Amino acid sequence: TPKTYPCPIECSMDEQICYHVTYLDSGEPDWTVPSTQSCAPWNSTCPCHPTFEEQCNSTWGSWCQTKHGGFICPVSCKDNEHYCYTTPYDEFGNVNYSAPWQESCADAEVGCPCDATWEH
Repeated sequence: TPKTYPCPIECSMDEQICYHVTYLDSGEPDWTVPSTQSCAPWNSTCPCHPTFEEQCNSTWGSWCQTKHGGFICPVSCKDNEHYCYTTPYDEFGNVNYSAPWQESCADAEVGCPCDATWEH
């Protein structure tokens, strides 16, 4: 291992290794420095940076998602729900590809909602 990177830590058998990104004051990840490591119990989640990350959860686990660049956790729907997205339109009914597409979950028996003005 190069001297600029620390040796891996060793956690106990009932712990997991957590990797932590270093952030600049602007909230941007600083990829010029190595990540740090810590141990957390297997039955809990790894801690996220309190200012620059949010904890995302899905059916296959959890992770810390950077908030920089407008990233957000993906929507995770239940088994009885459909994953839906709302298409953004401009005032003329054209799809606005530069606007964010809103994600949501809807009851599988009802289905995803439509935009009352531009969809049917």
